[in-house]
Amino acid sequence: MPPGFSPPPSPDASARATGLGAWLAPEGTPRPQNLEFRVHVRQGGLTVTVLDTEARVPLLPSVALNWQALTPTADRAALRVLCRFESGNPRHPAVDIRGEDAAELLPLLKDRRVLLEPALMQLRFGNEALKARFDLEMVGADTIVAKCTFERPGDGRRFALTSGGWFEGAPGWHIDINEGVARPIDHRVSPAALRRLLRSPTIAEPANELINLIVQGLPRVAGEIGAELPDLSQVADVIDLAPTFRLRAGGGITEAQVYLKAAYRDLEVEVRADGISPPIMVLPPVEGQKRATCIRTDIAGQQDAVQRLLDLGLLPDESGEVFIAAGQKAIQFWSDGVAQLPEDWDLYVPEELVGTTVRANPVTMNARVSSGVDWLAVKVIYESDGVGVDRDELVRCLREGKKYVRLSDNTYAEIDPDKVQAMIDREIELLSAAGKNGKVPLSQAGRIQELLEHATDVNVAPGAKALFERLAGIDEIKAAKKPRTLKAVLRPYQEQGLSWLRFIHEIGSGGVLADDMGLGKTVQTIALLLSLKQEKKEQPLRALIVAPTSVVPNWIREIERFGPALTTALWHGAGRKDQMDELESANVIITSYALLRRDIDLLKKLDLDYAILDEAQNIKNPMSATAAAARDLGAKRRLAHRYPDREPAQRNLEHLRFRQSRSARAAEQVRRALRKTHRPG
Repeated sequence: MPPGFSPPPSPDASARATGLGAWLAPEGTPRPQNLEFRVHVRQGGLTVTVLDTEARVPLLPSVALNWQALTPTADRAALRVLCRFESGNPRHPAVDIRGEDAAELLPLLKDRRVLLEPALMQLRFGNEALKARFDLEMVGADTIVAKCTFERPGDGRRFALTSGGWFEGAPGWHIDINEGVARPIDHRVSPAALRRLLRSPTIAEPANELINLIVQGLPRVAGEIGAELPDLSQVADVIDLAPTFRLRAGGGITEAQVYLKAAYRDLEVEVRADGISPPIMVLPPVEGQKRATCIRTDIAGQQDAVQRLLDLGLLPDESGEVFIAAGQKAIQFWSDGVAQLPEDWDLYVPEELVGTTVRANPVTMNARVSSGVDWLAVKVIYESDGVGVDRDELVRCLREGKKYVRLSDNTYAEIDPDKVQAMIDREIELLSAAGKNGKVPLSQAGRIQELLEHATDVNVAPGAKALFERLAGIDEIKAAKKPRTLKAVLRPYQEQGLSWLRFIHEIGSGGVLADDMGLGKTVQTIALLLSLKQEKKEQPLRALIVAPTSVVPNWIREIERFGPALTTALWHGAGRKDQMDELESANVIITSYALLRRDIDLLKKLDLDYAILDEAQNIKNPMSATAAAARDLGAKRRLAHRYPDREPAQRNLEHLRFRQSRSARAAEQVRRALRKTHRPG
């Protein structure tokens, strides 16, 4: 206890232990104390001393609180808070209290006797809450300074965060030590927010970040603490400009993508589907000046521009940044919509699409077929209303998934992708089979007929029409006469096979003879050669037969047995080149695949009526040297023997090339067209 200060009686003491005295206070209980709170304000904290005004001595808050137990006063609530932080040493009765604890104490001191040290000024309390505000300032030409202060709404007086005492709480408090007034802080300023502001009451940003500071940064802080946004005129000249709209469009006739920008002087802003953009655009200060220029964007004007695009049938995509149209909407935009845009807009659009004319009729595919002695020619014309389109342009449209194609006069027409693709596929197949002069061998007649099935209009020359008519009657092939010089009796299915071989010979086609071993492919081929020898009066028949080495002797024996009228030459052995004269006089030359590959430079010079490949599946690899040698043989017609393996012949012979067709695939196509894939052998 301070010297000369009597201790308070025990709170449990009574006048007597029993009777009525047990309910009464002891004799001589003092009257209520008069207390005074002396407060020293520090940044972020208070030092509070409790003083007995009669004894003029400082008290520990706990001692004063004991007297309050006997005669409570309005000081009791404040004393209870201070007790939590006292030192307990009577020689150091002052209490240090900080932050939110100080904010909790201050409203409890209202209407109490409180003096601010060292001036011993009476602390008064204001009721009007202080609100945060931001101010901007340009420092040089490159830096923007944002400063936070608090303002008294009634008179606009401002309080800096570096002066007086600031105490975070709910609400927080500020003590103005110059006036001796404590004021509450707006309840929206949270304790954490006030601590952040006290740590950094001023921030600096590069001048080029002004728009982000105004549009994004400060609004977030202001929304958290209930502050007003700063006046831009503090650091910049604010002007209003009418925008110049710039439209960029791309895509195709049935798909339009449109981007809209608003230009303010040299600055551009993307215009979204809602017309909203950053509310301001900032131009940095010119050299030698400190103030920037802020351009307020014309949101209403931008929204009107967006509505113009929507009225033309354009719709925003999911992002809202691009306007799109598809199908008829896109066609209408290119053909009519672009012309309806304001004249003062800057337009960047593909010239070939603006003012587009789309023809009412789709692209048709017209085929013309002509013919000669041993060839056919096909010309496919793609057009709409008599205006043509290049095949490459169609291929590009198909590859890009477009349904409209640009014609030669820059108009557009619709295409049926499936039909056009089917026609182009067949046209390209024929082109690959054609020679340099564009003539297609007769072996491709089946493919040509298939192409004609996809054409919109067909014009076939009389000669080609006659050939097609013969193909149409293939099921009734005229029976071929057995050659007089054939020394064998043909079975019925072998006679049919001979008739079929004669038929494809007469139409100038090659063929594939496929049947099981032992059913007479060899004798049918010998019969064909004998029948051809009977017809050739002016020049002798010349044929080359290529077979596996093990089969070569068999051909010699079979010809000697069934066709002795045919002269033969065996191109075989180390001394074969001594037999050159025999090659010129023999009807049939027989060799192996190995020697074909080795002696192709010699054999390809022979003028042959037929090149016959036995067991042709031996050269099914198109990349092999033997297959290449077979392709190089110079023969008017070609015939392949193979064994069926219950798979399409094309699989095993897809790369066997005939002179007429240049591919076994073409030969297979002929067989399919003739509807005789496997004739009796």
